[in-house]
Amino acid sequence: AKSFMPRMVGEFSGRYPEIAIELEIADRERVLERLRNNLDDLYVMVYPPDDVEVISHPFLDNQLVVVAPTSHWAAGRQIDLADIAGERFILREVGSGSRLTVNAHLVASGVKLDVRMSVNSNEAIRDLVASGVGLAVLSSHALAANPAVDGLCVLDVRGFPLRRPWRIVHLKQKILSLPAQAFLDQVLAFAVRLSREG
Repeated sequence: AKSFMPRMVGEFSGRYPEIAIELEIADRERVLERLRNNLDDLYVMVYPPDDVEVISHPFLDNQLVVVAPTSHWAAGRQIDLADIAGERFILREVGSGSRLTVNAHLVASGVKLDVRMSVNSNEAIRDLVASGVGLAVLSSHALAANPAVDGLCVLDVRGFPLRRPWRIVHLKQKILSLPAQAFLDQVLAFAVRLSREG
């Protein structure tokens, strides 16, 4: 979410410059810990927790794609995931929203990947893929508009992109402050605009 949330927060801050904003970017476990301890107004995630009551608003499609170096043999071809399952893969850390989505797809498809590395940084994964260390499954939001500028290509793999919506979440019993409600309204209005354009 750090690929798009700073822009949304920046737009909100420009509209309401008098409001002090605290934006924390953290891994899933840290975000869930903060949510359970009611430390913030709003949280952005793909998978809301099951162990606490929350209100969850989907607002942006998170598309996961298979990424390879531009020189990869499958660039420009349509392939099955099984065709590349034996190649080295770099995935996000266990427990992340991306990893949960990928794991669910692997179970459903019966494909096993050769996961050689787990990394908690999209930027590091992009660099590792570009340098030929392995393939990855990343959110399209983590890629440049033209991935080739970073030495990457998106492979045309049947069944991809995997889609799960980003959600803005708060505790069910949370009474949102006026600024938090205004930001939530802005995010949901953005989602409505996107759906009309799409």
